[in-house]
Amino acid sequence: MAMVQCPNGHLYDDRKHTHCPHCPVHGLRDVGIPGTQAAPMSRPGVPQTEPASVRGGTAPIRGGGGADRSGGVPGVTVGIFQKHTGMDPVVGWLVCVKGINKGRDYRLHSDLNKLGRAPNMDVCIEGDDAISRENHCQIAFSPRSKTYNIIPGDGRNISYLNDQDVLSAMKLKAYDRLDLGDSSFIFIPFEYDWKSSEIREGQVGEPNIVPDDPPPRRRQGEPDVL
Repeated sequence: MAMVQCPNGHLYDDRKHTHCPHCPVHGLRDVGIPGTQAAPMSRPGVPQTEPASVRGGTAPIRGGGGADRSGGVPGVTVGIFQKHTGMDPVVGWLVCVKGINKGRDYRLHSDLNKLGRAPNMDVCIEGDDAISRENHCQIAFSPRSKTYNIIPGDGRNISYLNDQDVLSAMKLKAYDRLDLGDSSFIFIPFEYDWKSSEIREGQVGEPNIVPDDPPPRRRQGEPDVL
């Protein structure tokens, strides 16, 4: 082993190193002898990442959504219902029956629920790139009228309610089918009055399906045509 000594008195093997591995490299700052201490940050001023336990990051309680509607952040607008009751309860669900998220359910809350792929959406639908990242459409529940509506958003692709184009606000009823991107969902309302703690009279019935044209009326005396 050919050990040589550098001008600073360090011994090293010149067959493995072209220069002393213990000496700072000319032109670099804050480089010390390896193993003595942690290297300084390469981007001063950028805070180090904190562990999840320090941030208090917990999984979102809203099905498929990552938006914070708790109102705990100063300046963030909260819903009227949440402001008056102190809670933001579930008012319904979307259940995916077709697409990459088939079998998954998504919670809906009072007032406006924005749908999209982005994690900051109220309803985050991941994996379907035919759904816009932000505000593909909105599902609204009115605490006053106790009605549900689907509202078109800023998405590139049109949303469909029971095969009808959603180009303006349209009322939703139980078991309506929504086609968003390459995915399909069934709308399930939760007919419960959170203020009175009573079950509301539901809107369960036939979904909003456009009926077929009625058969032509047969004139008196005309034979039946099979």
